[in-house]
Amino acid sequence: MTWNFTLPPPLLVSPSNFFPADFNPERIVDFKLPHSFLMLEKPFKKLLDLTFINLSKCQSITQIPDVSRAINLRVLTLERCHNVVRFNKSILFLLKLVCLSASECTMLKSVVSSMYFLSLEVLSFNLCKRLEHFPEVIKKLDTPLKIWMIGTVVKRFTNSIGNLTGLEYIDMSFCIRRSDLPSSFFLLPKLASLRIDGCSPPESLDAGSRCLITSPSAGRNQICQNQLCVFCRERE
Repeated sequence: MTWNFTLPPPLLVSPSNFFPADFNPERIVDFKLPHSFLMLEKPFKKLLDLTFINLSKCQSITQIPDVSRAINLRVLTLERCHNVVRFNKSILFLLKLVCLSASECTMLKSVVSSMYFLSLEVLSFNLCKRLEHFPEVIKKLDTPLKIWMIGTVVKRFTNSIGNLTGLEYIDMSFCIRRSDLPSSFFLLPKLASLRIDGCSPPESLDAGSRCLITSPSAGRNQICQNQLCVFCRERE
């Protein structure tokens, strides 16, 4: 028997802000505690059926604990957790993770040093105003992927971004410290849309307020299917 776990509102403000010492349900599937005052300091244990975690707007959380034993986790949502500063490196072992959303975590500076999410389809760090580092991509990832990182301060991408061979869409609008993009960005075979509104156009593109270029990897007969639209509207 598997079950969902959602505390009713009156229990979200427990004086201890911790789970009881003997709390260890093994069959949780859906773990939802938005707006709670829960403190997460110990690893998630024996939650092999855990598939969804939503801890959005939990201002008591400063870091994401060890989740390496939640091997079937598919969705991790931590939006508007304004005190989260880092993730535990165990997140690297979530090979079934499909969606990671940490938008508006305004104290978050980095996620992990490297990434290898075999199943990842959605990655969102919108308005993480202190996020400076994008993870090194250590192996090729061909899963269709969309990335949102509007308003971050990521300074640069390494050439390892070329390993995101499944990347289809990325929005880096208003990334005020963004440096020139590596050439490997424009060699990604499935990238169809790159949005950098509010940023200076990278040197790789022709001058202009709106640019449309063809992916260098596309063959002449595939131009209608494999084209890269780069939107680089300058900040007014």
